[in-house]
Amino acid sequence: MPFLFGELAATLLASLALTLLVVSAGGFLAATLAMPGFRDARGVERLGLSLLCGLAGLPVLLDLAGRAGVRALVAAALAFAALGGPVLLRAPRRVSGLGAAAGLVLVWALLVVFLSVDMPTPDGLRHSLVIVDYVKHATATWAIAASGNPPFNPTVYSPDGHAAYYYFFYLLTAVDAVLLQPFGVAARHAASAGAILAGPALAALGWRLWIGSGADQAAGAREGARRSAWLLLALLATTGLDIIPSLALNLMRGDWRLTPEEWNDQITSWFGSALWAPHHVAGLCAAFVGLMALTRASDDDTDAFGWRRIILAGLAFASMAGLSVYVAMGGALAAALWVGALLAKRRWPDAFAAIVAGLLALALAAPWIATLFTRVGGEASPIVFGLRPFPLSDVFVAPGFSREALRAALVPIGYVIEFGIFGLGSFLFWKKAGRAGMKTDLGLVLVLATAASFLIGTLLRSAIIDNDLGWRVMLFAQAGSLVWTLAAFRAALFDTPGLRGAAIACIGFGYLAVLDAAAQIRINPFQPFGEPTHLAERIAAWTWLDERLPAIAVVQENPDRTRAFDYGVYGRFPTAISDRHNSILFGAPRAEIDKRLAAIGPIFADPTLTPEAMRAIAARYDIAAIVLADRDPVFAAPGAWPQELTPDFRNDFARVYLLKR
Repeated sequence: MPFLFGELAATLLASLALTLLVVSAGGFLAATLAMPGFRDARGVERLGLSLLCGLAGLPVLLDLAGRAGVRALVAAALAFAALGGPVLLRAPRRVSGLGAAAGLVLVWALLVVFLSVDMPTPDGLRHSLVIVDYVKHATATWAIAASGNPPFNPTVYSPDGHAAYYYFFYLLTAVDAVLLQPFGVAARHAASAGAILAGPALAALGWRLWIGSGADQAAGAREGARRSAWLLLALLATTGLDIIPSLALNLMRGDWRLTPEEWNDQITSWFGSALWAPHHVAGLCAAFVGLMALTRASDDDTDAFGWRRIILAGLAFASMAGLSVYVAMGGALAAALWVGALLAKRRWPDAFAAIVAGLLALALAAPWIATLFTRVGGEASPIVFGLRPFPLSDVFVAPGFSREALRAALVPIGYVIEFGIFGLGSFLFWKKAGRAGMKTDLGLVLVLATAASFLIGTLLRSAIIDNDLGWRVMLFAQAGSLVWTLAAFRAALFDTPGLRGAAIACIGFGYLAVLDAAAQIRINPFQPFGEPTHLAERIAAWTWLDERLPAIAVVQENPDRTRAFDYGVYGRFPTAISDRHNSILFGAPRAEIDKRLAAIGPIFADPTLTPEAMRAIAARYDIAAIVLADRDPVFAAPGAWPQELTPDFRNDFARVYLLKR
């Protein structure tokens, strides 16, 4: 239990510091660059807009500053936060709704901690399923904290190499980790803080889009926003009808390991996006801040866009690119469609302002873009054409034209299932609103962003590991459908008995899907219950090593597994090769990955390897230390090299061998 309490305290401290940093800096950017709605916002809404602007503007500024080193990175973050402090302090002292908002954020924070930390059980510490992604979040965080940016490739390290990765979000968590390191905060705690921050960011984004889009007026909703915040939160907590096909497939398979969003190319729940992929959520926030900066509040707003709004949009679009490449593809297409709409309306100054903002974004993001394109290796294209699959149909039809034709016919059914209450709410909204739903600039932008979302998500897919493009670009359509469904509820469009029952059923099934996904995060196939984990003993080895090696020292654990976690979550050192999965994420060529796996794997698997041969392999890749676990074949094999050498650290389940003093 002391371990759990320590993780809880460190994560909450990291969350508080990260929130203060981003909100304060965002307040300065929102006030200085004329974020729409910020001047008149009060209380929690003002804090929410500050959070959105912090996520939209701060990452690219930190990228530019961090190229001068870690100290410059941290100094820039603190400087922007200090500039924003007076802006927030000028807000009313008594903030309406602050207590309730703080309480909800605390509940969300405790939920994230419970679902993400290693949990003590009678047979040892247990990983949660989210460690599959959090190992990457933590790894990117400590890599930046060690070297500034662009960071080295932490999973296939070479002294002159850099990571080709959309790492902007981890500039924020790296600053958090550096500042709080004296208080026991590690990269894994800062990574969890990022997920905690994503929850309120989604609420702030949904609220601002609803307020600015005019959806209420278009649907004929009653005046006032009373209880709307609670309705928005209730919708953010639900999802589509994924529980139905996932239960059917689990029954067919005879097990319960298929989570609701794995039955199809997922349209991730808001809960899942915030918990698993906060960098994509931040990218969505940045995209919409940029788009909102380029819209007018009403037809009566005829003033030309000032340079401040153009700069805000440029910063936001530049940050969007480095926060999430996949979200940026949807954001870029949405922005291009908006420029086309402005030209069609003959709003020449507004179109010119949007084009200038795009050029500014390219200039600001150019250093990161250059890193991305010069470091990505491999022969296959990371993006390919391909219809969004429908797995239930693929089972019955062989690959070829017939399968593609059936997919095309069934993709709409997949969307109906995936969107659930949001699909129904959107249908009712547009049935009532008609063209009035696009009367405001932001209302039209939501339509264009949704169209971009469906176009890319249906016809293109990413091919590196999973279809992350198809999953994340749909966030734009989810944002639009969230706003339209909220307006449909407020306009009482569900009030007929049949529709009311359908809405209750859809929302209920959505809650069941989220609860099922949350339960499987703690009961997962990576850590079958009933088997000792010995995780605490391995953590002890990494903690011992952390006190004895410099930050950029190559440390190697067994890479001959689909996934390795210890090096990224408990260590803070680059590795010559991480595993067969994470090694491809930061831009290393597949040929080099295969070469290193073949060369380094025998250190952990070949009992005939001599100490001299082991040292020769380690020297080739500048390995400073080797960490063995009891599950490694050479750990206790008679005559294997570990039995010939005295470990520098050992317990019953882990050993450390220092190869450089």
